[in-house]
Amino acid sequence: MLSGGILQRALMVALLVASAARAEAPSAERVKAAAEEFDAGRRAYLARDYETAATHFENADRDAPAPEAIRNAIRARNDAKQFARAATLAAAALARYPDDKNTAKFARQILTATEKKLHRVVIHCDPACTLLVDGKLSPLPEGTSFVVYLNPGKHLLSAGWSKDRHRDKEIEGDAGKESSLSFQAPPLPASPPPPPPPPAASSSAEPKAPPPPPPHKPLARPVFYTAAGVTVLLGGITLWSALDMRSDPGRDKVRRDCAGKDESCPTYQDALRKQTRTNVLLAVSAGALVATGVVAYFTEWSGGGKTTTGTRVSPAFAVGDGWMLGAQGAF
Repeated sequence: MLSGGILQRALMVALLVASAARAEAPSAERVKAAAEEFDAGRRAYLARDYETAATHFENADRDAPAPEAIRNAIRARNDAKQFARAATLAAAALARYPDDKNTAKFARQILTATEKKLHRVVIHCDPACTLLVDGKLSPLPEGTSFVVYLNPGKHLLSAGWSKDRHRDKEIEGDAGKESSLSFQAPPLPASPPPPPPPPAASSSAEPKAPPPPPPHKPLARPVFYTAAGVTVLLGGITLWSALDMRSDPGRDKVRRDCAGKDESCPTYQDALRKQTRTNVLLAVSAGALVATGVVAYFTEWSGGGKTTTGTRVSPAFAVGDGWMLGAQGAF
């Protein structure tokens, strides 16, 4: 298949860069990642670990699409006897590189040998979606049209969009036959309504009686300050947890490490643990915010009901793109 050595790796980098130039050029970082994935796939293939090799080749093709990467992914899946995934990749390669003789010839050979034993599904998404087959990420990139081959039997196909939206459909696959599925994205979650406008000022010239003095509140100001400090601390910890979840491992690493694997993938489980931690912290922070609001309501801000001159402090709250808790006053 491939030979090792520095010359081999340098040639692969050159091929990936040249292929990327024919389409949308990925960043230098993604080209470097693709070359590393390709080299890892080459080593796994030489060790006859065909499934691991296929995963690396698919990752290389996802980072910097190239005929050489997808062709080797097809070969590794076929050697691993994962014929449905090999045929899916072959159909994608034939559609993507019809003028590349080596790729087109090899893809046709794979389809001729396997498609009568498999069930062919043509899938359309509106708008572009990410596709999962039986809970595993498809080797195909996000798009609006897919051709997927399945082994005979029942399968679950899932289309996913942003904002955690998804649609699931079950299909019964028969060898040598074809089905068609369409997925329409659910509507985006509704945005909260804007706050109502303040009431118009009264134009009446009649004098109004002064409002009665507010009732005395049972809590002192230090109680509020303590509650507010705890809430701000929890908010900071929650923000740290969310940023840590997004950066380590991050969506790209989960896709790269867990492509072709189920939910037991260690990287996926690590991301799931951090997501659960962040959700718990978010719930605790929200509860602390509500409790601080209750404390603020029952806090005496007027100095025991006496008229004062000098410093005057009252709580302030705001809700918009996020939340804000603080105090305002006159000095």
